[in-house]
Amino acid sequence: MSSLPVTPRITRSETILAEMKVSPILLNSYEEIDRIMRNILSSEKMRVEVVSHRFHPWGLTIVYVLGASHIALHTYPENRGLSVDIHICEGDIFALYDKIRKAFNALDADYVHFVRSNAEPHPFIYTQSGRWFDARVAPGLVRRIEASRVLYEGRTRLQTIHIIENPTLGKVLFLDGDLQFCEADVDTYGRMITMGFKEFRPKTVLILGGGEGQVAKYILQHYPFVEHIKIVEIDGEAVEIYKRFFDTAEILRNGKVELVIQNAFDFVRNTNDRYGAIVLDFTTRPINIPLHAFYKEFFGNLVRLSDLITLFAPVWIGHSETSETRLLRRVFRQFGYKVRFRSARHIAWQETIWYGMAYRVKGS
Repeated sequence: MSSLPVTPRITRSETILAEMKVSPILLNSYEEIDRIMRNILSSEKMRVEVVSHRFHPWGLTIVYVLGASHIALHTYPENRGLSVDIHICEGDIFALYDKIRKAFNALDADYVHFVRSNAEPHPFIYTQSGRWFDARVAPGLVRRIEASRVLYEGRTRLQTIHIIENPTLGKVLFLDGDLQFCEADVDTYGRMITMGFKEFRPKTVLILGGGEGQVAKYILQHYPFVEHIKIVEIDGEAVEIYKRFFDTAEILRNGKVELVIQNAFDFVRNTNDRYGAIVLDFTTRPINIPLHAFYKEFFGNLVRLSDLITLFAPVWIGHSETSETRLLRRVFRQFGYKVRFRSARHIAWQETIWYGMAYRVKGS
């Protein structure tokens, strides 16, 4: 039995899906459409095979097979509609789309463009109105955010990073396609994820995640009683990228701030240092152990280190509590902690997002 190669071949292709308004007479003429398309494809020097079907009383489907690529036309003369699917592995797909649009004298046309790859999904969608980023903002929830500028697109050894600019949100950071923060929401996020600070007045704070420094910045600005902030960030390469596009370098130069490059789970398992508060500024979920087992071990380590633990609860959206938040309550109560949740509406998420704090009353 043959086996797959150790390093699979990387493939990349592009697709445009377009809708056009075209003369209904032209849309019902196979001969005229075929003439137009062969003129275009001959100029592109593409080898062509054709498969077609005529519908009655009107309408056509014509597929031009171009080796590993294809162009499919679906005509709807009754409403002047022409649907065009272009899929190519090399060449300028936008130039090809434009030739088709002009050759059919399309009065109105719109399209979406995306990249396909077996290496990594491409998050950008191109339309007539601009370039958009499909971002996961919570489990099962995606927001499409316009990217007026793409400031950074790349990956570290651990994750994919995208940084864009949006007219409303300012700079926006995505990690592996997940929305992390935007400038328009950063104060709301900082205020909510430090809930309980005014009440407990911690002098030392441990931030797990948050290598871009935005939560640390909020703490420095609003809680002068905090004397030391330790950030434990797994991805040192990412921190260097953040320094180029955010005020991360300035934040990390502050004498109260210490950065440790380490896996947060390993850090809390191996340290015995106590902290006035711990902030969970990451959204990682385990993939190889049950969630309840992960929470019991992880939070079991956290409660050794602090009486106040705050976290972002992306699994709790709107006004419905989920099985995961109920699990959080049960786990913390096993350790004698009370749990409190508060909500805030975010511009980027366009949803009510919940934050939690678990705390132990002194003497309990």
